Amino acid sequence: GRNDVLVGGRKISGNAFHMLPDRSIVHGTLLYSTDMDALAESIRPPVEKLARHGVESVRQRVVNVSEIVRTMDDPHPALRSVEALESYLVEYFTDGTIVLGEDDIADIICDASSMSLGDSHVRGKQNNV
Repeated sequence: GRNDVLVGGRKISGNAFHMLPDRSIVHGTLLYSTDMDALAESIRPPVEKLARHGVESVRQRVVNVSEIVRTMDDPHPALRSVEALESYLVEYFTDGTIVLGEDDIADIICDASSMSLGDSHVRGKQNNV
């Protein structure tokens, strides 16, 4: 999809964005050493979506960064561990790290619970499962 990052035609990252009247919610992932069995069990896209990407399963379409690194002759030092990658990304792309307090987390939960997402994202509640 348009929000995916692919390596060799396989997804290592995806992002989502939801705009509210007075704020935005942004979510991103980066698969470094994800349990692919758990991922396949938790993500159940419609068969049509998989077909558009020419695959039969989620597992066929995604790959961990750590798997790619193992095939490289001389990987960048930032790719050698998830901790090294996190440090590199924070240093290169941000002004630092913000640690959320309990009040911040409570506000986020309150805001999220007020959004009407329905059950379409809940495993076992989808029409295609």
